[in-house]
Amino acid sequence: VEVALLEIPKHGYFYSSRHDQERIQNAINALRVTEQLELILSHEMQDQATQLERDRIRKLNHLAKEQMHASTRTYEEDRLRLEQEFSSTNFDTSFCGDIN
Repeated sequence: VEVALLEIPKHGYFYSSRHDQERIQNAINALRVTEQLELILSHEMQDQATQLERDRIRKLNHLAKEQMHASTRTYEEDRLRLEQEFSSTNFDTSFCGDIN
């Protein structure tokens, strides 16, 4: 989800009108995934790490909604802010488990 919402938009072609459909589909997929993650985390224990994960997912969900509906400038400002926030928190992804 972070790649879809934070990394891919860094490429100039992402905002090209040629890629409107891909951009919308990217946002739809990110919304779907963040909603599923929120559902999964709602069944987890209420510890501090889970709350941090939920907050992160909520922020990504909000960003996906903005990608679909907000102006490019608004989205880009919020994307940059969230990217900086995430990089400064050194979020622990060990909860993801082994993907191999």
